[in-house]
Amino acid sequence: HWAAARDAALALRDDHPWITFGRFAEICAEHGVTDTSDLRTLAGTFMNRLGRAVWYGPSADETDGDTDALLTDTLVLGAVWLSRAFVQVLEDTPTRDSGGMLDHRRFPDIWTDHGRDEWRIYAPGEYQRIALMMRRFDVALPTRAWDGKRSLVPQLVPAIRPTLPWAAPEDAAGQRMVRLACRLDHEAERA
Repeated sequence: HWAAARDAALALRDDHPWITFGRFAEICAEHGVTDTSDLRTLAGTFMNRLGRAVWYGPSADETDGDTDALLTDTLVLGAVWLSRAFVQVLEDTPTRDSGGMLDHRRFPDIWTDHGRDEWRIYAPGEYQRIALMMRRFDVALPTRAWDGKRSLVPQLVPAIRPTLPWAAPEDAAGQRMVRLACRLDHEAERA
């Protein structure tokens, strides 16, 4: 039953590079696999761990408290679909030119309106899922941007450290300075 359910789900990959976990449960039910624990084991072990699909949900014998609900509900059947989304970010010239800072407002330019015949076109409804997967694979890490709409792409961070305009306060006329201020939640102990 498990092999038939797995094969039926994987047969959808050409038309549906990812499906919801609910849809996966429906397919499994058609093949006699209905127990929630069995569904998680099938998705987690026989598909994800064996490299047939990508699923971030908790497996039957473990739970991941910080797993995002959207990722738990996403079973990626087409690894190429996911890897090409990552490659399109890594090949994005404005992101590369900004030292690896990915502006999420560029998702349509990167994934949908790029105008390149050889690049895959992704639906706007897939952007958030892909962004979360990039985070889980450490392809694009969230930043503390004021609007929460930027990520750092470590692979695109320049290997050469930029020179900073360090200067003594008396020599700082016309130059930028970097300052650090620390605030403690409690009074510091005196040594």
